[in-house]
Amino acid sequence: MTVTRIRLPNGLTLLAEPLRHAPVVAMQAWVRVGSADESSDIAGIAHVHEHMLFKGTTRRGVGEIARTVEAAGGEINAWTSYDQTVYHLVLSSRELATGLDILADVLVNSAFDSDELAREIQVVLEEVRRSDDMPAKRATNALFRQAYHVHPYGRPVIGTVPTIQNLTRERILSFYHAHYHPVRTTLVVVGDFEMAALETLVARLFGTWSSHKAVVRPLRPVEPPLAGVHVELLAEPVQEARLSLGWHIPGLDHPDTPALDALTVILGHGESSRLFAEVRHRRELVNDIYAYAYTPRDPGLLMVGAGLNSQNLKSAFATTLDTTFAVCAARVSDEELSKAKMVIASEAAYQRETVQGQARKRGFFEVVADDYEHETTYTEAMQALTVADLKRVAETYLTPNTAVVLQYPREASALSVADVQGLVAERYHLTRHSRVRKRTPGPLDVTKVELQNGAVVLLRREEGPIAAMRAVGLGGLRWENASNHGLGGLMASTWARATKMLPSTAMAETVANLGGSLSAFAGRNTVGLRGEFVASKAMPGLSLFVETLLASVVSREELERERAVVLERIRNRHDSPASVAFELFAKALYPTHPYGLRLSGGEESLAALDAVAVVQCAQT
Repeated sequence: MTVTRIRLPNGLTLLAEPLRHAPVVAMQAWVRVGSADESSDIAGIAHVHEHMLFKGTTRRGVGEIARTVEAAGGEINAWTSYDQTVYHLVLSSRELATGLDILADVLVNSAFDSDELAREIQVVLEEVRRSDDMPAKRATNALFRQAYHVHPYGRPVIGTVPTIQNLTRERILSFYHAHYHPVRTTLVVVGDFEMAALETLVARLFGTWSSHKAVVRPLRPVEPPLAGVHVELLAEPVQEARLSLGWHIPGLDHPDTPALDALTVILGHGESSRLFAEVRHRRELVNDIYAYAYTPRDPGLLMVGAGLNSQNLKSAFATTLDTTFAVCAARVSDEELSKAKMVIASEAAYQRETVQGQARKRGFFEVVADDYEHETTYTEAMQALTVADLKRVAETYLTPNTAVVLQYPREASALSVADVQGLVAERYHLTRHSRVRKRTPGPLDVTKVELQNGAVVLLRREEGPIAAMRAVGLGGLRWENASNHGLGGLMASTWARATKMLPSTAMAETVANLGGSLSAFAGRNTVGLRGEFVASKAMPGLSLFVETLLASVVSREELERERAVVLERIRNRHDSPASVAFELFAKALYPTHPYGLRLSGGEESLAALDAVAVVQCAQT
């Protein structure tokens, strides 16, 4: 695909990309002005211009533009963002001249009829009110308000009722004359056309548009770094609670943007993401959860949000913080990074599936990053990412300096601002610092790590084909008695069969795909989990091992199946005289101690054990 960039003498930029897939053409006029270029007293004026430019010109009356486009079998629309306003059409390629003529007409000759403006102001006011009626939109507006105290990104793009009501025709014309000029406009045309014919049409229709009245656009204020936790609590008439978090990150053209995009995919994109797996699926604390990197022209936000029952607000907030901050300390796996790259690449491919989607990609990178070819730079950087890059950006940007919005029903018991600030500081400290209380090297090149919760981790790096791991705790025969005799063995036989994320069939397939084995064990003094995987699958194997350790599930069917197997083994034990002799010896040696009990259990005690007892044993 070949893109031609042409700059007209008046400063207008043309990006043209012929695509012969279908007899259609998309044309988009990207004007480099958005709500972030407004002063606070006229907030929303850029969005009003989006509405008005289709409401008649000096050549076309009200409604004539829409009728002309529809008669040509096309579609016309527009959108406004913080950084740009875009007017776009999709037409049959034979109507190329018609579409370009309409775009040039609305950009150069809009009438801003007083009566039509008064009607459209009411339409925009109703749009603002509808937005204010949406709980999710109110929460998002509050998050941006807390994240941006100086920069205009803190204001809603569509403005507010007071600022829209105060707009006059004189103010709207002044804004139009200040910003709508060819030097600030990029025309993107993608589809079925001849380049020579397009150049002739653009020169004729846009070439006389003058930039001599363009004013110097004032610099946007620089938002200072967030200091501490900025909180807004919204006690409102809502059914579902929402939590939203935001961290400052750079804009689109920063070298860290690809890594931040990949990081948010791993955190909160789809059902396999960390936040979904932990907070929604395993803990069942939220109804939905996501993470997203918003990277506009100026510094943006890494956002995490969720909808949930208000009763779970505190626990969901704490778990979301833990899972999010954990990417700073815990290395993401190669598989997670590969998945993130694939998700981002596939989304980009789908966005380019239509001529309008391709035009939007070209215009976005040209206007927001100042170069349509920045997409290639971004894609190359994305493919070159390593897990070390993701850890670096996580440590850099996911700090305790964040904006937090909690929205909940008025009647719900709420967290205070101090509670929220305390939770952020606590979870950040525990996840990124205090999780490891002591780290000491030892003999045999073994490193001992003591975690905050008291668990001890022993690590040893070896060059070899296998990665092995064990989790061992006190338990087994020593803690049993005549009534629950065999509990440890039954628990071990069911422990590693399924988790909340993986049913038994998927579990077995996953273990096989990792080239390993995973099983539980119970002895006289300990119970535990053992895992072994080929070294190239060590990290996903470790993830599965931890998931099994913390989120194993025991179905009633699995329990009954394993109970029957164990009982059959007990009944058949006389086929091994040595085993019978050892049982008798242990019973004689320990007549009153649990060591005298049969390791596999007794028939009566095993028959009495239920799933609750087995799960409690695993959790203990």
